[in-house]
Amino acid sequence: MLTSKDPRLAGRVAFHYPNFVSYTFARFFIVVALEMQSVAVAWQVYEITRRPLDLGYVGLAQFAPGFVLFLFAGHAADVLDRRKLLMWCYAGFGLCSALLLAISWRAPHSVHAIYVVLVLLGVFRSFSFPVSRALLPQLVPEEHFSNAVAWNASTFQIATIAGPAIGGIAYAAFHGPHAVYALAVTVSVISSALTFRIRPLPASREKQLAEKAPISLRTVLAGFRFIWDKKLILGSISLDMFAVLLGGAVALLPVYAREILHTGPWGLGLLRSAPGVGAALMAIVVAHRPIRRRSGLTMLFAVAAFGVTTIIFGLSHSLSGDSRRNARPSERGGHDVHRSFERIGRIRVGADRPMVRDGSGGGVGRGWHAADYRDLGVVVSGVKAGGSAHGRRTHAEVGRLETV
Repeated sequence: MLTSKDPRLAGRVAFHYPNFVSYTFARFFIVVALEMQSVAVAWQVYEITRRPLDLGYVGLAQFAPGFVLFLFAGHAADVLDRRKLLMWCYAGFGLCSALLLAISWRAPHSVHAIYVVLVLLGVFRSFSFPVSRALLPQLVPEEHFSNAVAWNASTFQIATIAGPAIGGIAYAAFHGPHAVYALAVTVSVISSALTFRIRPLPASREKQLAEKAPISLRTVLAGFRFIWDKKLILGSISLDMFAVLLGGAVALLPVYAREILHTGPWGLGLLRSAPGVGAALMAIVVAHRPIRRRSGLTMLFAVAAFGVTTIIFGLSHSLSGDSRRNARPSERGGHDVHRSFERIGRIRVGADRPMVRDGSGGGVGRGWHAADYRDLGVVVSGVKAGGSAHGRRTHAEVGRLETV
């Protein structure tokens, strides 16, 4: 019988536990569903209105629920049955996909109906992330937790690469968002079923007592006090927030894909996948050469480089070099922008690695995460571009200026 000390099993010891296997595949499938659905929604909304401002509304619809509920979501992850809560969140994602599918059939030009569904999606997501992260320590013994975290991060990166690409290709192949939403419904059902199979390990007595503690304003705001006392976490979160908030290049990718690169939804999907590719490559580098010294300085340089590569992305419209000199402008631009986005992904991983991510922040630490920053960045980018653009070409130029 293999043991955790066996070299054949040591690297994948977490998969020796059925609970972790079910959790990992469920999370992988749901992230793929959400990522490919985000591509379909962005392309559908911009195809209907041709206004970058409406892409900002897409981000606002998903950001607002998380902003309102993040305290309660983090606290719910501490006191409620995490498996059941996560299962209902995944079922809620499937419901949102089914509603988007119905809208694409019955009211294909109703942008406001899409916004309503996105608000509901934001509600489910505000609970899904904290409870998913809080459930992970209950799936494997403590000595194998680091291995579980590593595999969890790796599968997430794979999902962020595969999801947008699948979504864009499916949108283009079936000439509309119907197939993407139908696939998202199916995958969400599979994720819910896998989550139902999870049987968490018994919590420690201290944890059981904490979960039975009465709900009060003090317990809900405990995360704020923790983060304020831990200046390293406060600084890391603040730096990450402003970097993502002011570097919302992803927000205007539908504008870039259509107006500058003259490509279709498949091209948008590939562009959305590019940061994940870069992040996966950088994760491999960091895994073999971990950051052990001057992590704070490394993070500052990484965030600065993130801004520089965002500027490069904003200015990219052709690829220099004799090998592609005769290519069509859209092909050169797509390749160049794709390379820039891969660089952005690599640098984002370098910036995130030094951060403390132990989930000890209670409601705040668990309920607030980078996805909320990205949604707010979408709002900022969409409002700036939509507020000053008067034509398709101007939209694209403003988008380029926004990333700078």
